[in-house]
This record gives sequence, structure tokens and C-alpha cells, in this order.
Amino acid sequence: MREPSEGQQKWKAEELREQRKARLAEMKSKDGGKKPVKTGNRTATVITIIVLVLALVGAGLWGAYRLGLPHQYLNAMTIGSEKIKVVEFNYYYHNIASQFQLDPNDEVSAQTLQSDSGIEGFDTVEDYLKDVAAQQAQMNVMLADKAQTEGIVLDDEDKAVIEDFFTQIDSSATQAELSSNAFLAAQYGTGATKESLRPVLERYLLAQKYSVEKQESFEITDDEIETYYQENKDNYDRVTYRIFSVQADYESDAADDVKEEAMKAAKAKASEMLSAVEDEKSFQDACVDFAVDDEEKTKYETGDPSKMLLKLMNSVSGTDAAEWLFDESRTTGDKTIIETSTGYQVIMYLDRSAADFQYPDVNHILFKADRDTAEQSVIDEAEKKAEDILAEYESGDKTKESFEALAKENSEDTSAAEGGLIAAITPGQTMTEFENWVYDSSRKVGDTGIVQTSYGFHVMYYAGAEGRTDRQIRIESVLRTEEYQEFVNAELENYVYKIDSTGYRFTT
Repeated sequence: MREPSEGQQKWKAEELREQRKARLAEMKSKDGGKKPVKTGNRTATVITIIVLVLALVGAGLWGAYRLGLPHQYLNAMTIGSEKIKVVEFNYYYHNIASQFQLDPNDEVSAQTLQSDSGIEGFDTVEDYLKDVAAQQAQMNVMLADKAQTEGIVLDDEDKAVIEDFFTQIDSSATQAELSSNAFLAAQYGTGATKESLRPVLERYLLAQKYSVEKQESFEITDDEIETYYQENKDNYDRVTYRIFSVQADYESDAADDVKEEAMKAAKAKASEMLSAVEDEKSFQDACVDFAVDDEEKTKYETGDPSKMLLKLMNSVSGTDAAEWLFDESRTTGDKTIIETSTGYQVIMYLDRSAADFQYPDVNHILFKADRDTAEQSVIDEAEKKAEDILAEYESGDKTKESFEALAKENSEDTSAAEGGLIAAITPGQTMTEFENWVYDSSRKVGDTGIVQTSYGFHVMYYAGAEGRTDRQIRIESVLRTEEYQEFVNAELENYVYKIDSTGYRFTT
């Protein structure tokens, strides 16, 4: 395209100047001033301006919300004279919701949270959980305040816990391809950042530290323990018994008449077994004879899963069985069958203990071989290793120190670094076969042996037991808890809380 000549450009410029003069003349008023610009509807103009202002304000508020500013600066509640920010309230709320496998940020969980709570005084599940969160906040404010009053502070170890928490957050955020603060917001609600959560975590840890120290400060006497025991024997005595379950053979969707016939067959089988039982040995033999398949038969041939050692009433399988076992008229050798919802239990009572035993320490060396899934050659090899190590120990000076050295060098258990030590073993803590060996009434310091569990073969060394007895430990814990709860209830009366409706609406 050709460019215009100089004459053409000049002509065009003059034409544009003339047009501009004409427009200015048109805008002049009769007295020589400028005519007012026509605006059309004046009201519409005002509305437009207001809408624009509100839009700008709204955009600013939305940005502030997204940044979590209301959550960080507004109060959700007041506890005594302490103001609790929304972000702190949300921390408690999200933690409590997670205990119920609920995530307030998740759409499915949100539906559950808005459903009927079924609890008097709370319309929705969310209402109830937020009330629990408010009480948790109240508790922590009170405990942390008491800690400060008594000069208790967080030490370096406590502070390291907080740093470890944030380190884990950083790692999880990286895996999720989020910033750490974005990850925290997803976990604990809008506004949750390292900066806003740090004082929350400090308060929480200080409250927990004071709680532990306060409970330990209560003095519980032996007389108090004995009095409490005499009034609550059934809750602290332990029974030892043997049990075998005969399951009725029917499909879950079977008709009632089919289930009834299956239950009759199971009862007949349980009665047949009961008649074959005269003592512990015959009970063990009957378990093998009445096993439903080869796999179950092997378990009873290679182990002793029918023996339930030192069980509390609340750990007995079935209410009817527990009532029968803890009946004061029970004597050693008593036996019965008890109906369950799916079959029958064959039970032999052996003993009831006042739980005056101490928790034993044991060192062990593990050679892994899953009894149910490993090849027989693997099981045989593990057993051979166990036998060889035990023989090596027996050929030496046979001291605890020499056993610990062997455990450190050979054990495949996580306890190897500590010489294979499992300290203060409580009933029910370990596998049945392991526990039965440890709690054998004839056991004495220095005893050794080999025990097979589902994990493999354990070379055992009995290190002894000392300290307070089982019932002393458990009852003392209960009495401390009761005294602590009385203290808490009294102190909370001085820390009444009130919801701040303005900030509370941001809790989520």
C-alpha cells in the first residue's frame, strides 16, 4: 500500500481540525459557556456507581476471605477473658471431625455433617461436633492458664514436637503439590497457616503437659486401692479358661429354617465335644478332632490358641460367657456350652485371679516365618536358626548380657537394637503362644525356650518381673482419673465460654 503524499497529509489534518471546531461549537451554550453533557437517566447513573463500588468491596471481601483474614482476626468464642480466633476453633473442630472419619471440606462428609444428629439439643451432626470442639477449646484454655500460673512452660523437647509437626506438613504438602499453608488450610480450615497455628499448637501442648503433671501429682494410697478393689472385683479380677467355637454352617442370606437346622447341628457338635473334655489335655485334643479343616487343625496342633490367659471380664468373648466365667460359684474344671448368634462356644473354666501379678520383662530373638503362608522349607529354616542360636547361648556363660548380644546380632524383630527386650508385658499385648510362655506360673528368671507364633520362631529369655501389681496399676490409674476429673470440673466453672456470633459463622 502506498503512503499518502505531503499535500494529502496536510489536507487531511486541516479537515480534522475543522470537524473538531464544529463539535466544540455545538457544545457551546447561548451565553458562550460549555453545554452540559447529556447523561440520560440520572438515577441509573447513581445506581451504576453504587454497584461498581459494591463490586469492588465484594471483590476485596472475597479476597480477604480466601486469604483467611476473617478466620485469623475474628473471634469464634470467648473463654473467660480469653478470645479464641476462628482458626483455633477450626483446628479443634477438624481434629474432632476426623475422629469420626469426617472431613468438613469434603462434599460427602458435608452431607453427613448436615444430617440429623439424633442427639438432644443438636439439630445436626455439625452442631454436635462444634459443641465438642468448643468444650475442647475451653479445656485447653483452662489447663494452659493453670500451667502458666504454676510456672510450667514448654521446653526444647516440646518445641521440637511442633517443628516436627510442621516438617511433616511440609513433606505431605510437597507430595500433594501444594504449598504448606494451602495444605494446612485443607486440613484445618481456611486461614490455617504455620503462623496462625503455631500459638494454637503451643497452647495445646502446654495444656497436655500440665494435664499429665497434674494427674501424676495426686497421691493414691494402698488402702484406697484395696477398698476400691473390694467394691469392684469383677472389673479387676482375671480369669483363665479354654474356649472353642463351633460355627453354624449356613450362608448369610439363608432362610430362617436353614439357619435353625444349622444351629441345631452346631449345638450337637458342641455337646459332643463337651462330653469328650475332662481336663486341659483332653480339651486340646478335642480342638484338633473338631477343627473344621486342615488349616484350623494345624493351628491347634502347632500352637495352643484355645487357652485364654488372664482375661478381664470386658475382654471375654460374649456377655453370657463372661457372666458364666465370673460367677462366684465357678470351680476349676467346670465346663459348659454357650449359644452365640452364629453358633456355640465350648468353655472350660480354669482359674480366677485377683490380678496380683507383676508385668514381666522378656528378651527374645525372632526368626521370621509366617506360619500360615510361608513355604515349609522357610519355616524349617527359621526353626533351625532358632535352635542353633539357643544352643549357642546355652554353650556360653548364659547371662542376660550374652543373650542381648545375640539378639542385637541375629534378631529380625524391631526390638533387636534393645537386645530383644519387650518390657512390662501386659496380658493381651502379645501373641497367645508368646503370652502363655511368659505368664506360665512356673516361670523364673533365666528361663529360656523357643516359641512359635504366626510371626515365626522366638528364642525366649525370661528377665523377671517387678513393680506394682496389675490391679494396683489399673486401679491407681482409675482413681487418679477420678480425682483429675473432679479438679477439671471445678476449674471449668471459672472458664465459662460464650459464642461470638459474628466470628462463629466463619467456623467450618
